[in-house]
Amino acid sequence: MKKALIAIAVVLVIALVAVVVQVMSHRAWERQVWACYADLGSGSVPLRARFSVPSRCQSSEIAIADLGTPDAAVGFIFRPPRTMWVSYALRTADYDAYVIEVRRRDGRTVAQIHHGSD
Repeated sequence: MKKALIAIAVVLVIALVAVVVQVMSHRAWERQVWACYADLGSGSVPLRARFSVPSRCQSSEIAIADLGTPDAAVGFIFRPPRTMWVSYALRTADYDAYVIEVRRRDGRTVAQIHHGSD
């Protein structure tokens, strides 16, 4: 009986630590995504035709759409880090991802953010 209680306590502590890691990781990751979006003007400030990618925009992937056309777009894809284990355990990492798209709209270049659920 005593060994079973110790085993249950150990499992509960491990589960608690895993949940804390998930929550802290999620907060830090979302702060990074929104900081990048803010650095890119939050969709309200037009970007120059040539600009440097801010250092806070270190995404998992960069995608380019319609290269060589006036509708070209650059997407900074932010996938959840591996420490957000719930996203990977439930296979929702793509759904949970954010994409910051930089595209020319109405004659001005702006950033727009999309969530995987969009």
